[in-house]
Amino acid sequence: MKAFLPEGPKFWNWLAPRKRRGSKAGGGIMLDTQMEGATVLGSLELTGKMLLVNVNSTRRAAKVEALVTEICGELLKQPLTTIRTVEQMRDEHRNDRPQGGADEIPSEIARQILRDHMDRHYRETLDAPIPALGGKSPRQAVRTAAGRCPASALMGPNRLN
Repeated sequence: MKAFLPEGPKFWNWLAPRKRRGSKAGGGIMLDTQMEGATVLGSLELTGKMLLVNVNSTRRAAKVEALVTEICGELLKQPLTTIRTVEQMRDEHRNDRPQGGADEIPSEIARQILRDHMDRHYRETLDAPIPALGGKSPRQAVRTAAGRCPASALMGPNRLN
């Protein structure tokens, strides 16, 4: 089934159905990460004899339960559902972190990793096509006279197309 994208032998991402090519959502810059061009709705993981499903709403939980039951039929027992609030998840995350032990990354290395990541991100952003720039990347746009004009000129009759 196309709704579940394998990420390993025992892990799948549950993806939203893709929109048809003709439909455009929003038309602006998209800042969130997607997988295979689709929104991730949740994840499924086989752990021992359990199938662990993580979603962020009761509606999604009911939907994925119906999908998995349709696929697996009688192979699975009645699910056990646990609901955790954001605060509970934060507390669990805080308690799972090492308390200054040997597993902690030194701050200077962490800063360098973050700096390298952000540098790569910004360089890639400069080369990504932007709908507001007529499908050109920022680097391509500044190579034209219209791309170098002040932002207020973009709103007038000489706007980029």
